Amino acid sequence: MAGTGPQLRDIHLPPEPSWWPPAPGWWLLALLLVGAMMWLGFKLRRRLRRRRRDRSILAELARYRSEWTNHRNDATALAELSAFLRRLSRAVNPASAVLANPAWIEFLDRHGDGFAGKPAEGLLESAFQKNPNVDIDRLLTIVQRHTRRVLATELANV
Repeated sequence: MAGTGPQLRDIHLPPEPSWWPPAPGWWLLALLLVGAMMWLGFKLRRRLRRRRRDRSILAELARYRSEWTNHRNDATALAELSAFLRRLSRAVNPASAVLANPAWIEFLDRHGDGFAGKPAEGLLESAFQKNPNVDIDRLLTIVQRHTRRVLATELANV
């Protein structure tokens, strides 16, 4: 009686799942990775722009020092440094463009350092003299220190 029962066949397994389309978790992971890469790219681009800007500003200051070293024209150096500090101050606070002499020096001292006293007098009084009596080398050093501090603190996130 072996042949009267039901005819049995081999068991066939379903096909392996395809790799496409991925499961929803993989889509979410891919979205997070793309978002993280975009965020990192934005941060990197911003940092590179800031470094390029900082190098440009410091190179301009180095050029002033080089020109002064070559020509020793104190009046020109004072005028250039004053204009440079005005531009830098405007980047920190646009309202600083209209500050008068003592208020401007106070602004510089508040946002940097070293402008109270003799260097401030050099910027304020000697800029209009034909032969100013100012230690330009010291003033250039103070302006460079001030610029580095402003770039590191005030303009770090700009």
